[in-house]
Amino acid sequence: MTKRWQMYSKIQAMKSQGFKQRKVARLLQIHRTTVKKYWDMTVDEFQETILEPSKKSSLDQHKEFVVEGLPEQRLRFMTG
Repeated sequence: MTKRWQMYSKIQAMKSQGFKQRKVARLLQIHRTTVKKYWDMTVDEFQETILEPSKKSSLDQHKEFVVEGLPEQRLRFMTG
């Protein structure tokens, strides 16, 4: 179980018990914006946004070019 999942679970449990966001933040000793981030998030949203972030590296768009060019570059380097 990840640390983020534990945090999400605690926040959701306290929300269902009637706690306010600021009180949850104070009791868990986390920033209130962290509580706000998880407060209305469904389990599916948590899965999509936290566990499987869609943000790709800015270099991903060049991966194919680099991988395909490597053997050619090695050959040029080795043959001089």
